[in-house]
Amino acid sequence: MTCKDFGAPLWRPVLLGLSSLLCGCAVMSESECLTADWYLVGERDGRDGRPLAHLSQYYDACSQYGVYPDEEAYRDGRDHGLTVYCTEDGGYQEGRVGLGYRGVCPAALEPYFLQGYNVGIAVHETLERVHQIDYQVHSAEGQIEDLRSEIDELESSEGSGEEDHAAAETLKQKYRELGRLEGELEGLHDQKVGAVVSYRRAVDVARSMGFYERYEY
Repeated sequence: MTCKDFGAPLWRPVLLGLSSLLCGCAVMSESECLTADWYLVGERDGRDGRPLAHLSQYYDACSQYGVYPDEEAYRDGRDHGLTVYCTEDGGYQEGRVGLGYRGVCPAALEPYFLQGYNVGIAVHETLERVHQIDYQVHSAEGQIEDLRSEIDELESSEGSGEEDHAAAETLKQKYRELGRLEGELEGLHDQKVGAVVSYRRAVDVARSMGFYERYEY
């Protein structure tokens, strides 16, 4: 198997195509309905991994113009398109961008698709986990910084009597909260170490199958 580069730059066109798919951009204009080659329409949908139920959208769009899809030609084209989609490469691409498998592959091809899909989804999910922890770390660090500023302000302020007592109680609460957040931050750093290890293992598996992934962590 040759080395397939699925680094960030090459994913942009894939993501653009998938966003069009998810936005339901299959509705056809009158001229498209009138001139459609239904074999080619089906082949395109097969390559995109669209379920057969997608054909109903063409019926809805074209019937208002008195045009009805050639279902047999569409099915034949879609079956051919699925032979491109239902491959190890096709499965990896779907998994790598975090899309769910819609069960469209024929039984004979599904194992190949799922082999790639499971590896791709593992890279996607482990990387997402690292990103999630990074966000939590950033949030905790921001809260700690704000809390330390509040503590400094309280410690530098002067008061007397009841004001002094109230300030002292507030200060105690701030220090307790600071201790809690610092403990949480330490735990998050430990979680990130484990998450990065899982991510790198997933990338190593992808690389061993010929899918080149650049380590982000």
